[in-house]
Amino acid sequence: MLEEPTQHARLVLVRHPEINDPERGQALGQGDATLSRRGMQQSVEVLRTLADLTIDEVHASPAKHCFEAARAIAFDRGLDVIAADALLGQRLGAWEGKAWAQLQSEAPELVREFFAAYGQYAPPSGESLSDAVDRTLGYWADIVEDLQGKTIVFVATAPLLGGFAARLLGLGLARAPALNLAPAAIGVLDVFRDGAVLRSWHPNALRNDLP
Repeated sequence: MLEEPTQHARLVLVRHPEINDPERGQALGQGDATLSRRGMQQSVEVLRTLADLTIDEVHASPAKHCFEAARAIAFDRGLDVIAADALLGQRLGAWEGKAWAQLQSEAPELVREFFAAYGQYAPPSGESLSDAVDRTLGYWADIVEDLQGKTIVFVATAPLLGGFAARLLGLGLARAPALNLAPAAIGVLDVFRDGAVLRSWHPNALRNDLP
């Protein structure tokens, strides 16, 4: 068990649980999705994993699939979820809500560039992942001074959380895919005034009894 934070903030990053089809195959961006049956079971496992951890605040993307998962964590502790637009996923503009298969058929070169230039490409009328991560970093900078000695949960999408964690750790955004979180996975960082330390990353990946 991790000792309680003192001169730093403990940041627990939780990716939303698995979502239903057809949203799972869409460029969801900042849109809403519903949790699948498996996702609901994963939510229970998240609560079990975090059961012994003192949590002071829960912040989440307002997107339904993120907010619902955050509400379960907060309810268990008598907390309210702080909905933050800064934690919304990458805004995908004209692509948002379309199936990736459709986009690959309509604009294969743009989709290839989107994945090849990781984090730097903005879809038509959208934003780059780099811009989305900067938005989240700005939000963190605004609140972190009041969070020393506290444990905070962020619930959001995987690309945003991976990019955010990479930047806190002093890594370039191109390294973020190495910090990818599976649905309902958890990462823990201790954030000091002069940097961050990775304490745990997806501990449930070591279990073979999960839904």
